[in-house]
Amino acid sequence: MNIRSRILGLEMVKASEIQPNNKNWRTHPSCQEKSVRASVKKLGFVDALIARRIDGVIELLDGHLRKDLASDSESKPICRINPGGPMRIILGMCRM
Repeated sequence: MNIRSRILGLEMVKASEIQPNNKNWRTHPSCQEKSVRASVKKLGFVDALIARRIDGVIELLDGHLRKDLASDSESKPICRINPGGPMRIILGMCRM
């Protein structure tokens, strides 16, 4: 089986430069937010946020809660992907 990679790169980006996706449908109950906040405070970031670059803007696809916990001046790890083709349906994006 030939599995292609959609990953374009890993980069560090200031939180203030990362735009939320306005089609993000996920919400987190306060107990989950509290748990993630405690984990990030104790361990730091152990996984990259997933984003795409469109028209020069870095748009977040996954990791909205973790991004919101960061100060705007902090750099965060971003796994930049190219979610073209059928992947846009999986991610629930209309604008891709």
